[in-house]
Amino acid sequence: MTIEKTLITKHDLEKLATLINVCARLGRDVSGYGMADVNPNSGNVYIWLEDYSTSLYIGLGSENVYALWSCGYCGEEYKMEVTEDTTENEIEEWVSTLDRNDGEHCEDCEVEADDEE
Repeated sequence: MTIEKTLITKHDLEKLATLINVCARLGRDVSGYGMADVNPNSGNVYIWLEDYSTSLYIGLGSENVYALWSCGYCGEEYKMEVTEDTTENEIEEWVSTLDRNDGEHCEDCEVEADDEE
């Protein structure tokens, strides 16, 4: 994982430390391809890792950690709060309820996808 140089404030670095700790607790391997950065539009500090279906982030003005899944077809984003009790299996089960078409479409774009067939 690459840590981008845009993470410069004390608050950003504290959030990054929290996210790394959550990755460790969940069993996520941060040594692979991925990045930690701050989104310049939302202020979210996030970790994206290629080997996992969700990114983890902490929003601007928040201390809560969220898992974020994005539909690969329409780009719709869904979030789930990650608590101290949340497991990686629970996150993956949540993603499976959103990912309705074998990794290609979410529930929100399912009708559009059916029209193309």
